Amino acid sequence: MKQKICDFVEKMKSDITDMTMALIRFKSENPPGNEEEIADFLASKLKTLGFKVKLVEAEPKRPNVIATLEGKRGFPTLIFNGHMDVVPAGPLENWKYPPYEPVLKNAKIYGRGAADMKGALSSIFNAAKAIVELGIDLKGNLVIQFVADEEEGGAKGTEFLVKNGLVKGDYAVVCEPSHLRIGVAEKGFIRAEITVRGKAAHSSTPSEGINAIVKMCSVIEALNDKLPKKFVDRRHPLLGGPTINVGTITGGVKVNIVPDKCTIQLDRRLIPGENSEGAFNEIIEILKSLRKRDSQLKYEVKLIGEAEPSEISPQEEIVKLLERNYKFVFHRRPIIYGLKGTTDARFFINQAKIPAAVFGPGSISEAHKVNEFVHVKELVSAAKIYSLTIFDLLA
Repeated sequence: MKQKICDFVEKMKSDITDMTMALIRFKSENPPGNEEEIADFLASKLKTLGFKVKLVEAEPKRPNVIATLEGKRGFPTLIFNGHMDVVPAGPLENWKYPPYEPVLKNAKIYGRGAADMKGALSSIFNAAKAIVELGIDLKGNLVIQFVADEEEGGAKGTEFLVKNGLVKGDYAVVCEPSHLRIGVAEKGFIRAEITVRGKAAHSSTPSEGINAIVKMCSVIEALNDKLPKKFVDRRHPLLGGPTINVGTITGGVKVNIVPDKCTIQLDRRLIPGENSEGAFNEIIEILKSLRKRDSQLKYEVKLIGEAEPSEISPQEEIVKLLERNYKFVFHRRPIIYGLKGTTDARFFINQAKIPAAVFGPGSISEAHKVNEFVHVKELVSAAKIYSLTIFDLLA
C-alpha cells in the first residue's frame, strides 16, 4: 500500500505544482497581514475533500483555517501546520521574475513564498487529497491548520489558537522549509532595546557635553565581550551555543552637536535550558557593572520581543515515523537537526504539550530572499512522506 501511495502522489506532480503557483499569486504579505483571500481559497479546497472546516480570526481579515477529517475511532490526532503569510517582496526591480507572478523553470517554482511556505501548503493539501482519493479509511483524526501571522511571531496565528484551546492533538508536523531534514530543536530569542542618555553641547566644545554614542560604544563592547564568555559552557548538541547580535543603532541629531541620545536593539538567541528572564537579567547585570565604573553612564533597557527555545526527543514517535517514511522514499536516513531560528513548533511543544517536528520542502537559505524558489521534486517528495505518515499513524 505504501508504494501505491507514493506512485499516486507522483502522478499528482502537476496538481502540486499548479496549486503552489496558485497560492503564490495571493499577496499575503505580513506586514501588513491580509490572509483572508488565501484562507478562503484553501478552506474551499479542503471542504471538497470532506474536511470539516472553520475559520478563526484573531482580528478582521486575519483568519486561521482549521480543517478536520474525522477518523472512525477518533484517536490519535495528527496535526499538519503551515502558515499562509509571507514576508514583503521589497523593491520589485530586484526580482528576476515578478514575485507574485510565479514562474516554473528548470523544475523550480519562483515567487515570493515558494519556499516559505506556499509550496509546503500545497504538499500538505495534496498529501491529504491522495489519502482521500485512494479511499483509505482513517481511524484517527487528521487536522490541517493553515495559519496567519507566523512571519510576525504568530500572535494572531498558532499562538492565538493554542491560547484559545483550539489546538488539540497527539502529534504535529510544522511544515517549514527544512530541506526535508527533520527538525527536533530550535533556538528562542529575546530582543532588547538599550538607550543611553548623554548631554548635548556644541561640537567645538565636546568637553561640555556627554557623548551618548561614545558611551554606547562601551556598552556594545562589554556585551560582545562578557556575554560570549558566559556562553562557553553552554552548548546544545544540535544548536551549538547562544549568540548575541547588535542589529540596529541610532544616535545623534547633527554632526556639529554632541549627541545626547543613542539607542541600540539587540538579538540574543537562547538554547533549550535557557529562558528569557535569565538572559535579560544577564544583560542588566553587565549594564550595572558598567555603571559602577562610570557614573556618567545613564541607560534605559527594555524587552521588546521574546520566543522560547524548544525541543523534543529524536525518539518521539512522530520523528520516527517521518524518519521511516523518508527512508522508504529515498532509501537513506534523513538528517536530524536543530533550527537556529524559531517556528510555530514552539507553541505546540511548550504550550500545547504536543510533540512537534519541523519537516518541509524548500530551503531556509531561499526564504525571505529575492528570486525565492522551491524545487518541484521536493514538493512531491514532501507530499509522499506526509501521506505515508498519515497512513502509518491514522490508518
